[in-house]
Amino acid sequence: MRVAKYKYFLALMDFFSFLIVLLITSQFVFSKDHQSIVQFSYNHPIFILTFFLSSILFVFILQSNNLYKVNFFLVTSLHLTYLVKSLIVTWIGFMLIAFILKQSILLDSRLFIFYGSIASLFFLGFLRIIIIERILFKNFGTRLLKSRILIYGAGKNGRILATKFSFENPYGIEVVGFIDDNKELNGKSINGYQVFGNINKLETIIINNKVDEIVLAIENTDYDNLIRLIEICKAHEVNVKIASNLFEVIPQKMVIEKFAGIPLINVSPQIKSKYFFLVKRLIDIVGAIVGIILLSPILLIVSLLVKLSSPGPIIISQIRIGKNGTPFKFYKFRSMKVVPPEVEEKRKKEMVEFIKTNKTNGNGDTKVIDMNRLTKVGKFIRKTSIDELPQLINVINGDMSLVGPRPCLPYEYENLEEWQKKRFDVLPGCTGVWQVMGRSNVNYKESVIMDLYYVNNITPWLDLQLIIKTIPVMIFGRGGK
Repeated sequence: MRVAKYKYFLALMDFFSFLIVLLITSQFVFSKDHQSIVQFSYNHPIFILTFFLSSILFVFILQSNNLYKVNFFLVTSLHLTYLVKSLIVTWIGFMLIAFILKQSILLDSRLFIFYGSIASLFFLGFLRIIIIERILFKNFGTRLLKSRILIYGAGKNGRILATKFSFENPYGIEVVGFIDDNKELNGKSINGYQVFGNINKLETIIINNKVDEIVLAIENTDYDNLIRLIEICKAHEVNVKIASNLFEVIPQKMVIEKFAGIPLINVSPQIKSKYFFLVKRLIDIVGAIVGIILLSPILLIVSLLVKLSSPGPIIISQIRIGKNGTPFKFYKFRSMKVVPPEVEEKRKKEMVEFIKTNKTNGNGDTKVIDMNRLTKVGKFIRKTSIDELPQLINVINGDMSLVGPRPCLPYEYENLEEWQKKRFDVLPGCTGVWQVMGRSNVNYKESVIMDLYYVNNITPWLDLQLIIKTIPVMIFGRGGK
């Protein structure tokens, strides 16, 4: 995983700090004969399991609250606010874990909860605020974050970016120069930085200047050129970040790490290990089986309602395009009335127009749906995304993942541009960035961009966050029309 090493250090520090706080507090409250922590741990193995799981939860909540993003933990007010918020949620989670593991002694001890909460707040507050901000990053920050950056685009945006990194840079970022496709700028010096050449010379420039990252600050390039840039950088293990309007929908919908006040969107593949995808597949199988078992009453009720709502099958199957352009049978509850083939052809034409223009029939709609076709049951199950539940079968079959980009129909795939097809580099998913963050509020191109962001930022943390955030989307009916 291509993640800054200091983030691993912080995550490990947080995990062990919270675990130590729980161990010491429990020994102080429950140990009657002053036994050592080792002996106490040996005598209370379920306690230790509870503490271990709670410490993992704490790290996850910190990640969810962006406390591993440099622009959050280097701002004391933000840092402290979100740390307190994270600790409150973690202690609620701790009590839930203790309840599940039947550790009533922990739940009944107000003394343990009180001392543990106070100790974790002061101890972790001291560690994170004092050690991180005042010691670690004050003395070693530039070395921890040091990165040699090449800016793609020597225009106005690129120059502003280089200037900000020069004068507002506590991170150790070093701008080595520019690349630009404007031949007139080739070889010139701009604000003291050389323009090395265009994208055709990129590999040589990366090697000669020991580039760690490339920041795209150009507005008028196309997405095919961006994909080419990412592929070149991937081959040389160089990160690509974007500070332009090409991916502007991402910072609008998500919290993005900022450097010198500028949101930089990482579009380089974060996962290189094949073992991650094996673990992801195992989680998919277990999650889908558990989901089907737990949701079986809902599945049965919805099946009955769909059958009674209008003539037609309960579950429809379609041919969809999945990983690497491979077709597969896709399942979902029927939410519309069955119509003649000519009506479907009309919808296909509208969808193709939507893909190419981001609009339908000249308006700004972001969905191609004939609302008159929806059944009463269909409106509800689409809004709550219950119609998607049969896709758990696709997950078990290996055609889909729990989290990933949305699969598309064959005629949609045929009308996609090459850069848009990069979203199919991984298995499609039942939920994803677009489904959680965008839904009906983004156009087609923006939904593809959000899927591409997921493909290039896929991590276990991101998957887990998206699964959790899908639940309120379903409960509160923030799904499609």
